[in-house]
Amino acid sequence: VFNFLAFGTAKDKIKQGIKAPSPLAAGLFFRKTVAALGAPEDSFKSNWALQAAISFAAGLPCFTFSFKKCHVAYLVLEGGEGYILERLEDKIEAMGLSHMRDEIMERIYIVDCSDKQLDDEATAKDIRESLAALNPRPEVAVFDPITYALNEDVRYSPNKTRLCREGLRIAKTLNGLVLF
Repeated sequence: VFNFLAFGTAKDKIKQGIKAPSPLAAGLFFRKTVAALGAPEDSFKSNWALQAAISFAAGLPCFTFSFKKCHVAYLVLEGGEGYILERLEDKIEAMGLSHMRDEIMERIYIVDCSDKQLDDEATAKDIRESLAALNPRPEVAVFDPITYALNEDVRYSPNKTRLCREGLRIAKTLNGLVLF
């Protein structure tokens, strides 16, 4: 006996009431999802993550995508808070947004998680609950850089599976996006 998947046309699925996910960045990032910036070391992933965080905080386009204005939680996994704050201020200036600096900085929460192992259930629960307790609650959580959180190489592992599962739980709690 085979259990076949219930395929249907997109039109039929819409008639059934299934809706497209709600975008946070039109056509790029959606609510209750996890997104990953995957690239080799030293390929500007953190730079892009900072630019995305600023674009969300300011509600301004990033590249060709329009970003919803929202609060962002930036979990620093390497280098410490001071390092990211310096890079954040430099990036705001480089983007020509110095006139919005205070508004942007007010909308980005930062915490040093360099001593955390994010694929640990208890740690992930603490992070999820801490994010949910923020007021206003962030709609985007950036974990930067994710490879350091796992303390391992970038190949597949059960730890990454757990980390993605925890990331989805956080995204659902925030009704937002987790960006690794």
